Amino acid sequence: MLLVEDATGLYRHSNLTPHQLLVWLGQKLNPEVPLYNVAVGFMLSGKIDPEAFCAAFRKLIAASDALRTVIDEIDGVPHQRPVEDNRYELEYIDCSGASEPEKACNERMCARLGVPLDMSRRLFDAALFKLGEEKYVWYFNQHHIISDGVSFMLAYRHLAEFYSRMLAGTLDDAAPLPRSYDHIDYELERQRSPQQAEMETYWRRKLAEDVEPIDIYGPRPRRTMRTERLSIYLGLERRSKLRAIASNKAVARGSGNLAVFSLIAAALYAYLYRASGKNRLSIGVPFHNRAATPFKDVLGLIMKVLPLQITIERGDTFLAIIEKIHSEMSAIRPYRNVTLANSPAARVYDVWLNYFTTIYPDFCGMPVRNDWLHPGYARDALALQVHDFGGTGHFSLDFDLHCDVFDKDERHEVIRHFLKVLDALLENPATRIDDISLIDDSERRLIVEDWNASTWRPSGKQTLPRLFENAARKNPDRIALDFEGHATTYAQLNKSANRLARHLRAQGAGPETIVALCAEPSPEMLIGILGIMKGGAAYLPLDPEYPRERLSYLLADSGASLLLTEKRLSAIYPSLEGVNAPSAVYMDADREAIAARSDEDLDDGPSPQNLAYVMY
Repeated sequence: MLLVEDATGLYRHSNLTPHQLLVWLGQKLNPEVPLYNVAVGFMLSGKIDPEAFCAAFRKLIAASDALRTVIDEIDGVPHQRPVEDNRYELEYIDCSGASEPEKACNERMCARLGVPLDMSRRLFDAALFKLGEEKYVWYFNQHHIISDGVSFMLAYRHLAEFYSRMLAGTLDDAAPLPRSYDHIDYELERQRSPQQAEMETYWRRKLAEDVEPIDIYGPRPRRTMRTERLSIYLGLERRSKLRAIASNKAVARGSGNLAVFSLIAAALYAYLYRASGKNRLSIGVPFHNRAATPFKDVLGLIMKVLPLQITIERGDTFLAIIEKIHSEMSAIRPYRNVTLANSPAARVYDVWLNYFTTIYPDFCGMPVRNDWLHPGYARDALALQVHDFGGTGHFSLDFDLHCDVFDKDERHEVIRHFLKVLDALLENPATRIDDISLIDDSERRLIVEDWNASTWRPSGKQTLPRLFENAARKNPDRIALDFEGHATTYAQLNKSANRLARHLRAQGAGPETIVALCAEPSPEMLIGILGIMKGGAAYLPLDPEYPRERLSYLLADSGASLLLTEKRLSAIYPSLEGVNAPSAVYMDADREAIAARSDEDLDDGPSPQNLAYVMY
């Protein structure tokens, strides 16, 4: 969960910083995925001398020990070192003859970005594309292990200086760049300091209580790390309102960029609260960690990402959330120089907000447009990147959305719902979060009226168990259920439910009786529902995470005659121990007895008039 643990000895023997080590481990676990490729396409509008540009880039590589870094593995332990041989030639690609030069350039950049960088050979990739006589694109991709957002800006600034000097004939007079290995040595030495131990103690205490996963629109299994980026401009009207509220001291805490960040963060928290139903929320927030340090101009990975955790209470307004964000930022700022692991098994955050304050100036007098390229892979469910690289006042919002967490339609819904919450904040910061509806009138009409305007009416003889049995007979080998990579056919599911139904019948289940079902989302839960209904009984769903008092009340008040559950849940959920329960049937402990029952369909299933389920 926390900090870089040293169970394998990597930390003690490697000369990578803790943050670099986490990036290296992540890349080693996913060698075929460009998970840490970070790239920008700089569109330069003006006349470029390709030879001078390539010479300036060679100078940038020669001057930066970070860009010359490679990583060797010695007995499985990573060690970084700068390569002295800097004979790198920037690739020059002329796309001006293509029918659509910009499209051809974008396709080639995306193809390059999709290839993982070989950490033992080179940790960057670059090219200069010609689109026209006065239109060029500098493609620059760096592995995250040697770079962060500020580092990109510094590399751009230094290249512009070197290009200008090359044209003026003074390139050899350029001052040397700060060494990234000075920062690395400082970082490794600081890990042994009492101040660092104090910071680690702070975070261990703070994160002792796990934060529930934010299941936006419901829990979804993840099989890949594929993400899609959808981008929008905030627009003039929203931008004006945002700036006006950010300048209002009675609303926004802090000033300038901090005030804008707190407003966008408040909207994101409010959206997550409304979309997931969770009130304890954790968002990853980058800290650049460069202000007032001797390393503010160093190229390299210096930033940290820390969880910003707040709890939204019923009745909270945007103003209350902004206050909580400010308080939490103030509390964690003294302890920001730590590296927190964020493994899939114990996530500290699954959503992050990156508000860029960097503005890129013209390139030697030439206008520049920055396209921050996305490699198509990420770990987080949702990342919101907010930036105005050109200093135009027009905010761009990049939503990086996990393809396993959001289907194609939901990815667009995320943006629409977020903007709906943001508009509520911009209209009135005193708005109660619980009063915001994510759906509009047309969606409400679709859900309430159109989807319920069915002309189909069931006949007097149809029941759900019979409909499922018909489907199993027609398509026995079709997949009915796919759970965590394990597929179950209609025939298999139907037979399992039949065996369970007969076993429940033998324990007294039947028409107008109630069987409580306490199970986690799983194939067993679906088998349980079908088995109860096939046996003629009604099912009462119970959440195993409910408090013991709630479970006891539901069982007693409903008059349930049986409790269908799993023995293993008693060890996971202490609330199941000591529940005043009726006779219990365990789908795992009683597996052999259930499997001995016939798997044929029951002749005397429930009638349409029988009770089907009980809901509290």
